[in-house]
Amino acid sequence: FKKNNIQTMKNFLILLLTPIIYFNSYAQCVMPSEYEGNTGSNMTVFLTSGVVSALPLTSTDPYIVALNSAGLVVGSASLAQNDLIGGQQSLAVWGDDSSTPEVDGALTGEELFFQLVDGNSLYDLDISFAGPNSYTTNAQLPAIAGNSQLNCSAVLGCTDPTASNYDPDATSDDGSCISVVL
Repeated sequence: FKKNNIQTMKNFLILLLTPIIYFNSYAQCVMPSEYEGNTGSNMTVFLTSGVVSALPLTSTDPYIVALNSAGLVVGSASLAQNDLIGGQQSLAVWGDDSSTPEVDGALTGEELFFQLVDGNSLYDLDISFAGPNSYTTNAQLPAIAGNSQLNCSAVLGCTDPTASNYDPDATSDDGSCISVVL
């Protein structure tokens, strides 16, 4: 009887702590996904070769994301070498679709933020523009200078605390978790 109570308590603690451990693991380095969609209105951000060459591009598939003030990804573009034209790239930033109740894009006049995902590293970008850094439908916004600061680097591993090979230092799950059979 005592052995069953101890096992029940262990299971309870695992269930109780799992959300906390997951939150702490994922909160350390969350890589934004590339934008998918089309809201029907956008603006174009033009990244000159000087801006692109100033970025720490080391992986084969880096990309830049545009975010609104709430952290919603509102645009993205590949910065892979074979996707650049003369070392330059353009980025469509999508505006909010006013025909739906949810905010699914940037609002007029809203400040934009940019991040670079390069392999397992996430950088915050400080980009200077030839105009105000805010969303305007059908506008073109050329970037004239930029620099980056490392936000975080993901540590790949098993992030499931109930797995036999759980890695408490992992911040991004690599699909290697081995389930424990109780």
